[in-house]
Amino acid sequence: MQREDVRASRLRQKELEQKQKEGFKLSALQGAKLEVDAHENQLEVLLSLHKEVRAAFDWTGTRAALPPPNPPLAGKHQFLAQVQEVFEPVIGRRPDHSEAAAKDRADEEKAHLKLSQDTAEIEQMRKLAEEVLSGNTAA
Repeated sequence: MQREDVRASRLRQKELEQKQKEGFKLSALQGAKLEVDAHENQLEVLLSLHKEVRAAFDWTGTRAALPPPNPPLAGKHQFLAQVQEVFEPVIGRRPDHSEAAAKDRADEEKAHLKLSQDTAEIEQMRKLAEEVLSGNTAA
């Protein structure tokens, strides 16, 4: 029933906004009445926000979250350079193994940076979950 009230309030708000757009053509008295109605409706919508049901957050699951796994050491560029070396007679060019190794190192650095950011974020959420579950209302 609360959901219906909230939906009705929002629908009424949309109608009032539409009328308010058309209200520029109305007389000053009608325009003022329309503005009062729109303001009262906006207050009604704002006061009903706490009645909307939100999905529960899993604080226990957040507290027990595992750190992300270490990124795999792929070496994709070096592998592609080796494949190009095999097909060198067909392709007609030699692969640059040092450039491939540099690209692989750059990829690994990006992956480790992302891992450290993800780990920090998970750790921050774990601490918050611990505080919430211990009853800290300030958290």
